[in-house]
This record gives sequence, C-alpha cells and structure tokens, in this order.
Amino acid sequence: MWAGHGTGRICIVCDAAITASDVEHEIIDGPATVWAHSACYQIWLWESTAYERANVMDGTR
Repeated sequence: MWAGHGTGRICIVCDAAITASDVEHEIIDGPATVWAHSACYQIWLWESTAYERANVMDGTR
C-alpha cells in the first residue's frame, strides 16, 4: 500500500475524485489496484476487518 497526495483518481469507496489536497491510498491486491481517500480507506479497513471477524466467528470462513 502507498499513500500520498491525490492524483485525481476515482475513490473506490465513494466514487469521487481524489484531489491533490486529499491523501490518496493506493491498494494493490494481486492484479487489481484501487485508490481511496484516506477517510474512505479507514472506513473500508474497519468494515473489512469487522466482516472478516464475523465470518471467522460464525464458521463461514
């Protein structure tokens, strides 16, 4: 993962442009690369962690 000044890419979470005044997170997952605002990334990370924990706890994963 990389974070820096926004480059105008579209946020995978909110679908808005990540401007130069925003912090942009670049997330690489295998062949896919996506970008997110810093705040959107934090929400995505929290939700992903909660999802993983729920699936581990209920035995579906």
